[in-house]
Amino acid sequence: MDIYMVAPYLYQYTVGSIVFFGGLLIVHRAGAMDLKNRAARRTLAILLAGMALFASVHALFQFVFPFVGE
Repeated sequence: MDIYMVAPYLYQYTVGSIVFFGGLLIVHRAGAMDLKNRAARRTLAILLAGMALFASVHALFQFVFPFVGE
C-alpha cells in the first residue's frame, strides 16, 4: 500500500468531516439541536456512529480486502 491509496481517503474524510461537523455546529447554534433533550443526543450519537462505521467499512474495502489472498 502506498501514499497514492491513502491520500484520497484522508482528503475525503478530512474535508468531509469539516463539512459534517460544521453542519452540526450550525444546527446546534441555530437551536435546532438541543443536547439537553434525550432524543437529540441519541440522534447525534447515531450520526457520529454512522459516519465512523461508514469510514471504517470504506477503509476495509479500500485497504484490506483488495490485498487478501496475495
